[in-house]
Amino acid sequence: MLRRDARRPAWAGVATLVVLFAAWYGLTSLTHTISPGRFPSPVESWDALRQITLTGYADARLHEHVLHSVKLVLLGFVAAVIALVVPAAVQAAGPTKLDAFIYVDTVNGTRPTGAKPRPIGCTQSNVFTRGEQMVFRVWGTDAATGDVLSTENVSDGYVTFPGMANQKLNWGAHGATSNRVWFWTAPVNIPADFPLGTGTARVVFKTDDGKTGTYDYQFTIVPALKAVTKPKAKLASRAANR
Repeated sequence: MLRRDARRPAWAGVATLVVLFAAWYGLTSLTHTISPGRFPSPVESWDALRQITLTGYADARLHEHVLHSVKLVLLGFVAAVIALVVPAAVQAAGPTKLDAFIYVDTVNGTRPTGAKPRPIGCTQSNVFTRGEQMVFRVWGTDAATGDVLSTENVSDGYVTFPGMANQKLNWGAHGATSNRVWFWTAPVNIPADFPLGTGTARVVFKTDDGKTGTYDYQFTIVPALKAVTKPKAKLASRAANR
């Protein structure tokens, strides 16, 4: 009984395929009830299979099309796994811990070595010319304790400027006596041959308890504007001729 029950599904499957093939052949090849434009006949399907297997179609044969399709499926599977696993791993690792919060800006210095001082000193800007003095102003806070970064808890502070040695940050008070503000400063004199364009300086703090804070600051160096003077002598001669 068990063997007969096990054989019945196999015979049923074969019979189903025979019936389907007979219906396919009868509707397409014998009676033409279904036109070839809608559904190809068994003969047309066999010819197409032989062509794509032996001769090829679209510059490739059947096995090449199969391999390419398998490759695309595998690539899609890998991409889906990466899209699911990487965000989950990043989320499990948690956000990057910051040791310090740092604010940086720059002002024009009043004692440039290779250019004339600007009419108004200590104005905030990140655009300078060669020869001018760029003064970094920095404020910082310990992310864990909320303490202000000062000489009481900072072991080293400096600015890494492209093409120059590290510029030491100095802690001090600035402003009027009645309204003084404490922060870090580091003056940088722009060399006469410094490249024009955008550059990046890095501010670095190292605290007494081994923490490190960094901040990348972008600035721009532009050509100096040349003053245009009017030819007074020619203007005077023209007025005389009139």
